[in-house]
Amino acid sequence: MHFTSFEKSRILGIYKLLLEIILICTISKNKISRKYFIIGVLIVLFAVTNQVLLNPIWSITWKKQLLEGSFYYYNRFLYIFLLVFAYISWSNQNKIVIQSLKAIEYLLILNAVFIIIGASFDIQLFKTYPNSSRFGYDGLFNRQNQASMIYILLIVFTYYRMIINKVKLYYLLFFIFTATLIGTKVILFFLIILSSFHFTVVSKHKNAFRLLFSASFILIFIFSEQIFQYYFDLFPFWQNLDFGHSLISKIFSTRDLVLLQSIDYVKTNWNLINYIIGGGWYANDFRLIEMDAFAPIVIFGFVGSILYLYFIFVHLFHNKHCLKNALLAIVVLCGFLAGSFFASIMVMTFTYFISHYMTIYTYRNYETVTKQKS
Repeated sequence: MHFTSFEKSRILGIYKLLLEIILICTISKNKISRKYFIIGVLIVLFAVTNQVLLNPIWSITWKKQLLEGSFYYYNRFLYIFLLVFAYISWSNQNKIVIQSLKAIEYLLILNAVFIIIGASFDIQLFKTYPNSSRFGYDGLFNRQNQASMIYILLIVFTYYRMIINKVKLYYLLFFIFTATLIGTKVILFFLIILSSFHFTVVSKHKNAFRLLFSASFILIFIFSEQIFQYYFDLFPFWQNLDFGHSLISKIFSTRDLVLLQSIDYVKTNWNLINYIIGGGWYANDFRLIEMDAFAPIVIFGFVGSILYLYFIFVHLFHNKHCLKNALLAIVVLCGFLAGSFFASIMVMTFTYFISHYMTIYTYRNYETVTKQKS
């Protein structure tokens, strides 16, 4: 993940900064759990310590670190703390969540129209990968991973509402069709996982489907290399990566190579304390890997990332909400592999609000509907 261009991101950055200021103004310290407040303070201290006190190039790169480097990304990763603390402080939580989700949904429907228009007329402005032969249209998004995660969340949100009889199947199919036009592998991966989950866990005919999916999984596993190679052969873009790149590198869009570079970076630049509190951006050529399974470790260290992930998971997942937890787990898995989950303010906001929407319309509603259908 390269540093975001200063010229391209300043206007959007101002909007994000205004949002954060609004959230801060709504936080009531008396309503925040001391345990979670301490976790937030520790994470911030870890970040300041490993950047200002331990970073060997801080004194000569501090401006870049603040505007588009370490603190730019720390701000994005730590946004979830502001959102959670603000949410806890609100008195009309359910109303804000439902109205916010409606607004986001309307915006994504509008963008879906742009995606379909872009795919129909091959409009460069709406392409996922402009000036490239690679297929994909993401509308007004200019970051394919973020667009992928947003539409994955939209599908999860719509699927859940379909399960509890709040929307029809055709509504879900429209978003699935739109999402496939974005053209990223993570969306295909997500749709395979979601379909498998639906037919083997949720469907009334799950027992029959379990046998079918078990056989299909074995076949896919056996012929996985041929299947992936066939997929890459379909599109001219991937022929550019044939030379010097393995099938694994193409599957992960060379993220595996960046992971290896990150491991070398850690070995070269870290001391013992960095393994506890993290330490990115100690070199001018440092790149943050676009796989959220590893990014928190590089940024916050092993102890810091445990605290960070604990805070997020406690506020997303809830006991006895089996369907909700399973759907959010699929989303997190996609984010772990593709990135743009923890570091995206819009993705984290959408995820957090969907989590609480599912809490409002709980799993008990789903069980009641299922019993009525059967």
